[in-house]
Parts: sequence; C-alpha cells; structure tokens
Amino acid sequence: MEKRFCLTTIVLATLVAGASLLMSAGRAEAQKQGGSITLGTELDIPGLDPVKVGAFDTAAQMAAGLIFDTLTGRDTNGDVVPKLALSWSHSDDYRNWTFKLRSGVYFHDGTPFNAEAVAWKYARHKDPNNHCGCAFFIQFIDKVEAVDDLTVVFHLRDPSVELPALLSAPFTNNIIYSPSATQKLGDDYNRHPVGTDRLS
Repeated sequence: MEKRFCLTTIVLATLVAGASLLMSAGRAEAQKQGGSITLGTELDIPGLDPVKVGAFDTAAQMAAGLIFDTLTGRDTNGDVVPKLALSWSHSDDYRNWTFKLRSGVYFHDGTPFNAEAVAWKYARHKDPNNHCGCAFFIQFIDKVEAVDDLTVVFHLRDPSVELPALLSAPFTNNIIYSPSATQKLGDDYNRHPVGTDRLS
C-alpha cells in the first residue's frame, strides 16, 4: 500500500511540475503566414480532379475541404449557412433553385469566381464524353444555368427541398474549382488542384 501511494505521489508531482514549466514558458509566439504543413492520411490521395477520380475517398475529401469551397456550408448546429453563395431561393415546386453568389472571390490562379465557373463545373461533370463517376451523384440535376455574373440557377429533374444542404459537404459534386486551371493543365490538374481563396 505504501509503495502504491509513493508511486501515485511521484506521478502527480511530475505532472504538476510539467504544467508549471509550460505555464512559465510565457505566451506562444504569434503564427506567421506562409510555410507548409504535413498531415497524415489513412489512404494515398489519387488526385483531386473529380473527372479523373470519380468520388472522393475519406482522405481526398479531407484534403478537398482544405483546398476548395462549396456554395453552402454548415454551422456548429448543423444548419445550412452561406459560403460561396450568399443566399438562395426556390420555385414553388422546388425544382428550380436560384443562388446569389459572393462577389470579389478569386481562384488561386487569379481568375474570378462567378456563375459561369459554377455552371461550367456541373456541365463538365455531366458531359458523357468525360465518363465521370461523379455524374451519378448529380443525375438529379438537369442543368445549371448562369443567369448573370453572380446568379446561378439549378434546374432539377425532381423537386428537392434539401438542395442547399446537399451542396454543403466537400464531395466531388460540390467543390468549386477553376475552369481556367483545369483547361490549361489538362491531365496535370489532377495533382495540381486550384480552388478559391479562403472566405473571410
């Protein structure tokens, strides 16, 4: 009994001493912009071009969440909130959804984010010549139309009351990426993805 008590006392004393050292170290130095970070993943990432890889696995989805933005997102309560889209509305039959997009957003390659970029992305995924495995996940979308620079309309095959929620996760069918970079890099885009600048 005495040995156990002594061992417990030693462990507690060590923990208290360690905590004291950490507290006496003072405030941490402010973070600096730039640099790099290395993260471990459970799987190798085959790439981040949806047309090449189809659906993201969990590792690719984690990476996509750090690189790309989506039209909508979720808050800590699980409610749908604006991201690249500032607001949205629906037709009476829930088959047409109009999204008003955020202005002043650019892709990492310096090209502007706009309604044409959103419409182009969905048309690329749905193009049968691209044989995109991601097309299966958006078959309920008939087409996506750019009405003006910052307005995009989703025309659905069937009514959906949950479209804003469906667009919130960083899946292959939701991420928005640069049309210019994709066309310029061709097959190399898969390993050199270009998303939008982080939202404030």
